[in-house]
Amino acid sequence: MTFRSSEYDQLGFKADEIYPFLERHGVKLPRQGGVSAPTDERPAQREFPGWKRVMSVLPYLSLSEAAHAFADVDPHASGYKSDDEEAEIHRWRTVLSRALYATDSGDRLEAESEGGDTPDWYIKPANLAAWCARKGLECPLPASTALPSTCFESLDHLRAIETERDAKRAENDRLRTEIARLSERIVGKNREIASLERTIVRNSLLASARQEDLERRLADATAMRSNHPPRLDQTSGGSMSREIDELKALVPPQPMWLMEISIAVQRRYWGDNWKADDRDTWASQADILEWLKQTYPTLSEAQRKAVELVACPVDRNPAAKRQP
Repeated sequence: MTFRSSEYDQLGFKADEIYPFLERHGVKLPRQGGVSAPTDERPAQREFPGWKRVMSVLPYLSLSEAAHAFADVDPHASGYKSDDEEAEIHRWRTVLSRALYATDSGDRLEAESEGGDTPDWYIKPANLAAWCARKGLECPLPASTALPSTCFESLDHLRAIETERDAKRAENDRLRTEIARLSERIVGKNREIASLERTIVRNSLLASARQEDLERRLADATAMRSNHPPRLDQTSGGSMSREIDELKALVPPQPMWLMEISIAVQRRYWGDNWKADDRDTWASQADILEWLKQTYPTLSEAQRKAVELVACPVDRNPAAKRQP
């Protein structure tokens, strides 16, 4: 049964569409009158916006950029996106995410990632175009492009921004390193301050002990002189010299012997059997003071405490600080 062109139209078919369809599938029929042959005119090439042309020359795209390209939404456009635009972006992001994790080679979108639970994907435009071809989709980016001058300016601006970003990252890394170094230096200075404070306290106690010893010796000398007044010969210079020598003998020497006692305490109580981080291995302050009292009975209480503090290599009470 044959139909005329007008009859095709009445049934809802257009002859101008049927003949080209059959010819594309290898079926050639003689054309009836009124049916024009297909022309060789190619459809007009799709025009891509400038931001897509810029995106097509990037070495790689992020997952978000690829989803924006499919949704026809400029990722760097100013202003807020509409709910419809956000929905379309999310829809394509879901499609691309599943394609990235697909196990079948025909479904998988080839890309590189940094790994991790939420990896950053690096999708090359060529891989995106190949995936679109396999899935029968139109690639959202042009295959090749000749960028206008404004696009080159945008690329230069983008490179300048990336260069500035890299420089700031390097500066941030340098500052972090410097902060860590200064923090370590502050810790060291705090330790030096604590050590100096302990030295000041020790010297103060030692000076107090020396002063007490001198006062005691002076009192003994005064009492001795009162009980045994020297006999001076008014006419003899030798008698005067002897009296001066006797008085010089009453002047106490510098108590360097206290340091010798401190060394003896260190050798006896602070040998190799103690640890700075284990208080149980520290020698007891009471035991040291008792030993000093028994071994050096002439020492005053202040002298014994000064000797023990000088000999002690640890800070027994680090929490106790002098108030300004």
